[in-house]
Amino acid sequence: MAMILLLLFLLFFAFLGIPLAFAIVASCVTYLLLNARNLLSMFPQKVWTGAWSELMIAMPLFMLAGELMNTGGITKRIIDFCLQIVKPFHGGLGEVNVVASMIFGGISGSSVADTSALGSILIPAMEKNGYPPSASAGITVASSTMGMIIPPSTPMIVYAMISGASVGGLFMAGAIPGILIGITQLVVVWFISRKNGWHPKKTKFNKAEFKHAVLAGIPALLMPIFIIMCVSFGICTASESAGIAVLYALLIVFL
Repeated sequence: MAMILLLLFLLFFAFLGIPLAFAIVASCVTYLLLNARNLLSMFPQKVWTGAWSELMIAMPLFMLAGELMNTGGITKRIIDFCLQIVKPFHGGLGEVNVVASMIFGGISGSSVADTSALGSILIPAMEKNGYPPSASAGITVASSTMGMIIPPSTPMIVYAMISGASVGGLFMAGAIPGILIGITQLVVVWFISRKNGWHPKKTKFNKAEFKHAVLAGIPALLMPIFIIMCVSFGICTASESAGIAVLYALLIVFL
């Protein structure tokens, strides 16, 4: 009976021309007003209880760490590092996009932050090097999904807060699948790029450039490893590791 009433309220508000999202909210509120007024008084308490969690602090802090590294030019260093990594396999910017997303996703923990940070740099560069706009955007969006799997992952933190699961256990469980997804995407992009002739011309190996790119990229690579180890082995909590990540990002940017 309750489901029928909710559906009728939803159809009524939808026929009035109310946007669907607001129609869903209005139908739920109307049903509660008519049948369960006590739940409305409990709603603010539930919202406050859910927001008043130490674990919630970790999410904005991880995103802040990623934004600091992006603003401080670390994203460019990550891309230069990835260019050197894929060069022995005759890879192009498509492969760089995937590898960079694996690294940056392990810093920010957010697919949106990954897309905005890397996409603003890589999509114009990919189009300039012969990638179609659809392929450039598609590879960027597809590779950014690893930000939800490779630790630190924002959805994992939310799930741990709701279910009471171990954050460290979730981080450890997401590390290997995230890397495997990245490797699979890397192989697929390599074959597609080779088929369409998007790979750059082969260049000679430059030892000085490789050394410089690796040394510049190592600080960014150490952050996700450090976070996973600290949380998984109980050295610090997820919120504390997020605060350390922000401090680490500030030190890298300023020093």
